[in-house]
Amino acid sequence: MEIQIYQAFMSAGVPAEKAQMAADSVRHEINERFAANFEALATKHDLAAAVADIQLAATKLSAKTDLAISQLSAKTEAAITQLAAKTEAAITQLAAKTDATILDLSSKTSTSFAKVDARFEQIDVRFERLETRLDKLEEKIDLKMDLKFESMLHRVSALIAQSRDISLRWTIGSMFALVACAGGVAKLFMR
Repeated sequence: MEIQIYQAFMSAGVPAEKAQMAADSVRHEINERFAANFEALATKHDLAAAVADIQLAATKLSAKTDLAISQLSAKTEAAITQLAAKTEAAITQLAAKTDATILDLSSKTSTSFAKVDARFEQIDVRFERLETRLDKLEEKIDLKMDLKFESMLHRVSALIAQSRDISLRWTIGSMFALVACAGGVAKLFMR
C-alpha cells in the first residue's frame, strides 16, 4: 500500500523525497490506528480469562470476608463472655458485700437491743428495790407511829406518795429516754 501511495504522489508531480515522507507518514498513522484497535479488541479467550480472573478474585474476596466475619464473630463472642464473667463477678462481690453489711447491721442492732433490754431490766430491778424500800419504810413508819402522831403519819404518807410520784416520773422518764435512744439507734441502723 505504501508503494501505491508513493507512486500516486510521484504521478501527481510531488518530488520523490516528499512523496516518500508522505507515504511513511500514512503508513505510520495506519499502524498506530491498527495498534490502538488491536489493543482495544478482545478475543473470546481474553474474555474467558478475564471472567475467570474476576471469579477467582470474587472467590478470594468472599473467603477473606468469611474469614474476617468469623474472626470478628469469635472476638465478639470472647468479649461478650469476658464481659459476662466480669459482670457476674461484680454481682457476686456486691452480693457478698451486701450480705456482710446486713449481717453486721443485724449484729449491731441485736447488740443495741440487748443493751436496751439489759437497761430496762436494771431499771425494773431498781424500781422493785425502790418499791421494796418504800414498802419497808412505810411499814417501819406504821409500826413506830401510834395514834398520837396521826397527823404526822398523814404527812409522811403524803411525802411517800410524792416520792413515789417522783420515782415513777423519773423511772418513766428514763424509760422514755431509753426507748427514744433505742428508736434513734434503730433508725441509724436502718439507713
